[in-house]
Amino acid sequence: MLKSRSISRLARPLLLGFVAVIFPGAHAIASNTVIHSFSGGSADGANPLGGVTFDAAGNLYGTTNNGGNGPCGNGCGTVYRLSPSSGGWTESVIYNFQGSAANDGSGPVGPLTIDAAGNLFGYTFSGGPTSSGIVYELSPNQNGAWDETVLHYFGSIRGDGGSPTGKLVFDPSGNLWGVTEQGGKTAGGTVFELSPGSTGWQYSLVYSFPSGGTTFATEPSGIIFDNAGNLYGVSTFGGITCCNGAGVVFQLVNSGGVWTQNVLHRFPVFNTKRLQTPTGGLFLDSTTRTLYMTMARGGNGNTGVTTINLTSLATNDLYSFVGPQVLEPYQAITFDSAGNLYSASYYSKNENSTKCFSTCGFVFELSPGSPHWTSHILEEFTGSNGMNPPGGVAIDSSGNLFGVTTYGGANNLGVVFEITP
Repeated sequence: MLKSRSISRLARPLLLGFVAVIFPGAHAIASNTVIHSFSGGSADGANPLGGVTFDAAGNLYGTTNNGGNGPCGNGCGTVYRLSPSSGGWTESVIYNFQGSAANDGSGPVGPLTIDAAGNLFGYTFSGGPTSSGIVYELSPNQNGAWDETVLHYFGSIRGDGGSPTGKLVFDPSGNLWGVTEQGGKTAGGTVFELSPGSTGWQYSLVYSFPSGGTTFATEPSGIIFDNAGNLYGVSTFGGITCCNGAGVVFQLVNSGGVWTQNVLHRFPVFNTKRLQTPTGGLFLDSTTRTLYMTMARGGNGNTGVTTINLTSLATNDLYSFVGPQVLEPYQAITFDSAGNLYSASYYSKNENSTKCFSTCGFVFELSPGSPHWTSHILEEFTGSNGMNPPGGVAIDSSGNLFGVTTYGGANNLGVVFEITP
C-alpha cells in the first residue's frame, strides 16, 4: 500500500463518467526502454512516486514509496541510484528508510534535489515522531555508502506543517525551501525554509496558508524563485470563498521578517473551458518572466499546461488534453534546447488503444505555437512497459527522456524508463 496520496483526491472525481480520449496531433510513438523494473522486498524499492534527477556524472537518482528493509509492512521506502554501464544501467539502493520507530521517515515522495557537492535532499510524506514526515539529506561517505541527516521532523514545533509535497528548491543564498499541503497555524499548508549553519540546518516556518474556502491560496503544491530571489508559487485550492476554489498563483513578499501573500491570479472555478487547479510542476523562463505550470482540472478534459506572465499577469492555456487525464503534484516540466516542453500524465485512455485495460498514463511533448501549442504523445504506457508516471521526465544532453512509473513492469511495482525520440 502506498504511504501517500498516490491517487490524489483530485483524481477520484475525475474518473467518474469516464469517456474516450483522443490525442490531437499525436505522431509516431518514440522508442521506450525499461532500464529497471522494481522488485520490492528487502533488496529493492517499489512504487516510485517522484521522477528521477541527474547528477553531474550522469547518474540517475530517485525514491520509491515502498520496498527496502525498513519495518513498515511493505518496507519504508528507498533512495536508489542508476549508473550507466556497458550495455545498460546498474541500479543500487543507497538508503533504506526505517520509519517512525527509528525516528526516521517513511514513504518518500517527490523528486530529489542535488546540490553542487552531490548531496541529495528530499522529504518523506510520513514517518518521524509524529508520522507527519521529515526533510532529509543524504551525503556520500568515504566508504562508498550514504549517510542520512534528518534536517527537520514535521510536527515537532507548534503550528508546524505536515505532509510535504512539490519539490525542494534552493534560493540564491543556499537556503532550502519547500511546502507542505497540510498543517500550519491555520491548517491550510505552509512554506518553510531550512538554513545551513555551524550547528546544522535551522528550520523556519515562513508562511501558513488558510484552510477551506478562501480568496487566498490554500494547500500549496509548489514554489519557485526567480533570479532576483523573489518567491512565487501555486496552490491546489483557494481563490474563491466557496467550493474550495480552483487554486491560485501567489507571490510571497518579505517585509521586516513578516511574509505577506499577494494573489497574482485566481483560476476560474466556474469556467470549465479554462484549465484549473495547478499541481506544482513549475518552470520559470527568466528571460520572458513566464511561469509554466501543470494543471489537473477544467479545459477539454482535466490535464494541460498553463502559463502566466509575472509582469503583465496575463494567463494562457498552452494546451488542454481531451478526456480524464490527471497530473499529480509530483509532475515536472522539462524543456529541450529547441523550446519543446515535456511532461507526463498519470492517467490516460486512448480510444484507439487496446493495450491497456485501465488508465496507464502517457508522456507528452508540446511544441510552440500561437495561441496554443501542438501536442505529440511520445509514449503511452501499456502495463508491461510501466503504468502511471508520477514525476514528469528528465532530459539528458542527447535529448533522451527518463522517468518512472508507479506500477507496471515485470513485477507491477513500477519501472524506470528511457524514451529515445
